[in-house]
Amino acid sequence: MTEIRGRAGDRKTATIELDGETITFEVKPGFLSGKGLVETIKLDEVKSIETGTGVKPYKDAQWAHISHNRGSIEFFTDNKDPLIELLSSVSQFLDDRARHLAENEAAFLSIRGAHMALIVLNLDLIDSLLRLVMLLEGPVRWDYLEAELVQVEGIVIDRVNLQGLKPSTFTTKMLRNGVERRLPWTIKQEIHDTLSIVSQEASERSKNLVKWFPSDLHGLFVDMYMTLWNYQLAPITGIEPVDEAKNSQLILNNLHRAVVDYSDEETIDVPVIGKIEPAQIRARLYMWTELLIESKFSLDKE
Repeated sequence: MTEIRGRAGDRKTATIELDGETITFEVKPGFLSGKGLVETIKLDEVKSIETGTGVKPYKDAQWAHISHNRGSIEFFTDNKDPLIELLSSVSQFLDDRARHLAENEAAFLSIRGAHMALIVLNLDLIDSLLRLVMLLEGPVRWDYLEAELVQVEGIVIDRVNLQGLKPSTFTTKMLRNGVERRLPWTIKQEIHDTLSIVSQEASERSKNLVKWFPSDLHGLFVDMYMTLWNYQLAPITGIEPVDEAKNSQLILNNLHRAVVDYSDEETIDVPVIGKIEPAQIRARLYMWTELLIESKFSLDKE
């Protein structure tokens, strides 16, 4: 656009020009003061604009006030139409930017919500399935198993109905059949097969880049959660995951880093496996999911 001549707010001679997405505001050196000013403002830096007439000290002139990230400028001119056109272009840019941000934020919230819902459902499912394993040890209270099975069935239904994603589906008919017929081996086999599906799906999701969400969280959460359960079930299974300790801590560290990056919560501590009970670390992981669910929108997260 053509350079517009006028006055700055301090009455000095000034010009303003819009070239592409850059505003150039130049204040000419005064007669008594040899200092001038040239200020360039990217439209991305503009926070707000105001315009009108009747503003002192030039009430008949067209007035403009532009606030930006580093301050503000004030400009008066009798050449009203070009200034109104310039400000209209800036206003259109701000409207487009606001609409773009709103659309991106809506996409972010939707995608973050769907993926975090799946992660939490997977953790809930792992919990319920492995509680079934614990309930099979010693004198079995089948009424307790049946109550836990109802939890499993509810979680599986919630996974199927999850909006925005298409999680893997599996039936719990054989698991129910095992509970109703009092078949521990069948129950354990169905639990093993279901956990394998959940783990494999989480691993596959971690390999696919997703806009607005760090997809590796799927695999990290599921892997870490199942590992913590392995520690807790060691007295039952007879398998001590001692050799996995170093690798498990590495997974936990990677998960911690991913949570910090996405949630912007720098104060989160990373637990040390072996110093804190596995059940307590699992509870910590649930707290991390809450932080992720509440993570704020930022264009950097695209």
